[in-house]
Amino acid sequence: MNEVSDRLVKNVACVVDQAQPRNAQLAALASQLTEDVWHSVEHHISIQLGTKCTDTMDPDDVFGKASDTGSALVAATSNSSGALDPEISKYVEQLLPWVRPAVRNAPALALERMMYPMVSAFILLVAHVMKKHILDNRLDHNGWRIILPFQLTDTNPGGADSDEKIDIGLVCKDIGDTVEEQLERPHYRDMFSIIETKRNKSRADYLSAYSQLFCYTQNIYVNQINRRFAWGMVCCNTTVNACIFSNYNVHASPDINVAHISGRKELVRLLVGWSLCPPQQLGYDQTITLNSELGCYEVQVPRGDAAGDHEVYYCDDSVVAATRIFGRHCRCLLATPEKPATKVTGEKKLKHTVVIKDSWTVYDDKKAEAQAEAEAGEQERGDDSDSEYRWPPQSQFVLRNNARSEILMLKRIHEKLSGDERLKGKYPQILAGGWVCQPSGSAS
Repeated sequence: MNEVSDRLVKNVACVVDQAQPRNAQLAALASQLTEDVWHSVEHHISIQLGTKCTDTMDPDDVFGKASDTGSALVAATSNSSGALDPEISKYVEQLLPWVRPAVRNAPALALERMMYPMVSAFILLVAHVMKKHILDNRLDHNGWRIILPFQLTDTNPGGADSDEKIDIGLVCKDIGDTVEEQLERPHYRDMFSIIETKRNKSRADYLSAYSQLFCYTQNIYVNQINRRFAWGMVCCNTTVNACIFSNYNVHASPDINVAHISGRKELVRLLVGWSLCPPQQLGYDQTITLNSELGCYEVQVPRGDAAGDHEVYYCDDSVVAATRIFGRHCRCLLATPEKPATKVTGEKKLKHTVVIKDSWTVYDDKKAEAQAEAEAGEQERGDDSDSEYRWPPQSQFVLRNNARSEILMLKRIHEKLSGDERLKGKYPQILAGGWVCQPSGSAS
């Protein structure tokens, strides 16, 4: 509880914004897609409830008309009589007790575990409607994804030594995959995010939910060597808070009340953003990527300051994992520069010849950018919003003569001892090393 009190930053308005694509064209598309998907979701909820709940009145009357594609989407997911498409009706029926305002003291939420299928149903409904919209309009969806929940809830995922159970796990799937709950047992190595739920929203429940989320998210860092930061979600009754785990704090969004139209729209915006934004905005390191065909990770280690000047290594194991939720997330990876000829398996592992030390920290981006531009003599900054990552000048982050720079220290050792044949094999030698900048946005 103390860690939650010390590290949690509440009501950070830009948290959901951090999930929105930074590319202007893609951001506009995400905004329009949010409008259309939300309009369709509200339409289906209104059909199911009729006029019993004024909160679910036609969103046209509240926020204005939907786009032509949004209206077409509503029609496409309903039959000629206006009734729900059977394919998604089950999701709407499941989520209704959660989004209906009168549900707060209803028996449906008498037990916490009864919330799990309701929350999952909302996520599945958004994924289904969004996917249909994307495919029907033949949008170029290369690199996009759908966010899906695991079917097993209140379960102990693989990859942890404890018996602690998460409420709901989320995973990223290709946009072409079937929209359904994931049947396999959840494993922390596959998990994008975790949702912790409470049936009440007292201060004690709120703090307890975050305390559990802190604990579970740590296992994501342990199991995913390519994770820089993580997302999380807390649902206390009808109140949702999305959060970003940075190196030093957890930034939580203002309350998103799904019992209100505006709250449901904001949750749709978050899910659409997660589906369209580049992987680095989800917290993944774009210099460490999983090669499914080879069954191992490809690690790009910079050799110097020049953009794209890097050495590729192949990794299937680590000797040190990021065991803390806060701090530098230091990892030591076992790797080889030799590309495997066959797929790496438990029986056919890589022959490791190098150890890669990897760690992340947060720097003042504005000051760093100003320093880098001044050094380069640039008059105005170019637009690199589409760039996944960049290889910055060393002095942008670490002073060249900084005694605490491990990279510079190893380079000095290598320069002084590399010529002494008697020392070969006795001391580690640096083969590559440098700094990578992957902007995380203002929330982190």
